[in-house]
Amino acid sequence: MADVGNHQGQRLWNATVTAFAVLDGFGVRVCEPHLDAWRGADVVVASETVTIAVAADWLERELAVWVHVVGARPMPVENLIPELHGLLRLPRDATRGALQRRLERIVQALQARAPEVLDGGQRALARVLKAGGEAT
Repeated sequence: MADVGNHQGQRLWNATVTAFAVLDGFGVRVCEPHLDAWRGADVVVASETVTIAVAADWLERELAVWVHVVGARPMPVENLIPELHGLLRLPRDATRGALQRRLERIVQALQARAPEVLDGGQRALARVLKAGGEAT
């Protein structure tokens, strides 16, 4: 069963690398993933002041995306952009394409609806706190 997690985890890795590549101008880089769990996998993308964690739970068929801005506790991306909530449900045995399309829509929503979060700094912190985040 561990092979299933590895295979699905590799799909998540590839989808994340491709979807978040457009954020290169914000200094966002894909960090080391954790792909070997049979139940799920996670990949982190980060700039100097913003971290976005992408986690997939293969059993619950859910995708979780958390945004962490320096100065605030991590918060689910759907708290920043509520219409993303329905996008986080995964089909059974999600393909790379299904994962990538969801992640691309999340990236596009962040660029369009919360670009200050991607910029980092005080504006990002203000936006996260306005969306209900807690300061650290």
